[in-house]
Amino acid sequence: MIQNAIAVANGKLHSYMNKDAIYVPDCDVRNKHIMKNVWNMIDLGLKVCLLPETALGKDLNEMRQSGLTSDDLIAIIKKNTVQGLEAKLKFSKWSIV
Repeated sequence: MIQNAIAVANGKLHSYMNKDAIYVPDCDVRNKHIMKNVWNMIDLGLKVCLLPETALGKDLNEMRQSGLTSDDLIAIIKKNTVQGLEAKLKFSKWSIV
């Protein structure tokens, strides 16, 4: 789907710690487990893509199945990737748990 990407069937993406990576968790803001893991990634200073509520799916796979291209997905990731204090601020608005 996206070059140099790894799909992980594990809520603890940050356990694969790589400061150069961009982590793209599911956009399931009602799931406390996912929200806790996203906050941990932000707290560790990792780059996290907080997918917008307007996304056509809760994750990249669903977005791709809705008809978005790889280029579309990359543009969404670039636009919504945050780190540090910016990530903490955006997370507080993004999460509803």
